[in-house]
Amino acid sequence: PPSELTATKIRIKNLLPCKVASGTAELVRVQLDTTVLETNHQYTVAFTHQWSNMTYPAQATLLANRRGVELYVPSQIISTGGPQSKDGLYDVHLVVDNAYRSENRRTLTVGSAESELSSSSTRSLSAGSFVPIGRGLSSHT
Repeated sequence: PPSELTATKIRIKNLLPCKVASGTAELVRVQLDTTVLETNHQYTVAFTHQWSNMTYPAQATLLANRRGVELYVPSQIISTGGPQSKDGLYDVHLVVDNAYRSENRRTLTVGSAESELSSSSTRSLSAGSFVPIGRGLSSHT
């Protein structure tokens, strides 16, 4: 597992998107924003399921600005089929030359469209249910 590799000074700043739907045959592209990366290395992103500890690697392509990589989420994670559900949380590490890993990690949430993990469940919350905290209503002068 990537957690057993030696850490580098590379830090992951963001994972976009951080939630993906499972049960699709389509490829899902994600971007990992990082500190500046060197051009002469092989970059792989490792997705480790937090419950089963199964790790799924994906080849990554260095972005033109060298501040991250882009890749497709492994199809084993998001496709339907197989006896076990792959829904859940995945630790995401950037692996360099199959020998080193990023100093930190991000989390990818994988869930079906009907799942609570899906971003579609947040759409049911109406904007009208948000009540801002009142400011300046009781001024003490």
